[in-house]
Amino acid sequence: MIEFLHKWKCSNETSIDLEGCIGQLTQDLVKENLWGKEDADLMEMFLKDLKVMGFKFPELIGDDYTDPYAPSTNEKSRDVNCRRMHLEFDLIDPKKEVTIEVQKAVDKINYFGDLVEWCNETGYSNLSKTFPSPEQLQKEHDDSYVLQKDKNTVLIAVNNFPWKYGIGLIQRLYQPYFASIIFCGSWYPNQIEDEDNFTSTIHPVNYIHMNPAEMTRGYFGYHCLTLVKEMGLSNVEGYFFMADDTVFNIWQRIDYSRVHHLLGYRNSSGGWWNGGYG
Repeated sequence: MIEFLHKWKCSNETSIDLEGCIGQLTQDLVKENLWGKEDADLMEMFLKDLKVMGFKFPELIGDDYTDPYAPSTNEKSRDVNCRRMHLEFDLIDPKKEVTIEVQKAVDKINYFGDLVEWCNETGYSNLSKTFPSPEQLQKEHDDSYVLQKDKNTVLIAVNNFPWKYGIGLIQRLYQPYFASIIFCGSWYPNQIEDEDNFTSTIHPVNYIHMNPAEMTRGYFGYHCLTLVKEMGLSNVEGYFFMADDTVFNIWQRIDYSRVHHLLGYRNSSGGWWNGGYG
């Protein structure tokens, strides 16, 4: 039946509305011996009852129909209302013996191990290879006020230009410490490259796509924060917005409930915010 339904298509020649299509489908199901005659009769009576109650069946959508809510395919326009994105959370199984906190500790140890191996490839081998057990690490981090705050916070990583590499590195550095990490910027999966096994991308990846025209070489990257906040994520204490080429010292105490914008280096000659993009 699944194969039949997948291939079946309503004929516009015999049906002009949804009611006709449903009737046509029921008759075809009977012909294919997937339904009985009584099933088709029950469906016909059901459709009649709907009309008696005042229900009006919509007209069929033509082949030239354009979905007004479809994501924009124009990658050169800043006039974008709907966009591509992906958001996926860890599923918590209460029947599992391993708690989510212990699993996070396991991820922290494994990811740091990947980073150690990655650094060893450069000849730098002074990083410790002695790790605590997941339970020990969990206890230490549960007692940390800062890391507990990070755990209820969403980290937003933005790239001024289309994402290509470095995603897996950022995931290993920060992902187990935050409620979620969302990558924002121009996201083209076919352009993303994994350079090695130590920093390869960890799937699933949460992302929001902004085309290059929207990003304008990063001048409008801060719009990512607006897009994430518009998702209306629940149980979130705050958001932290960072560039892909910066290092976030997650052990620093930050009040995520307040708006805090770092100015960075002050240039006496002025900045882009005073120009046409500001």
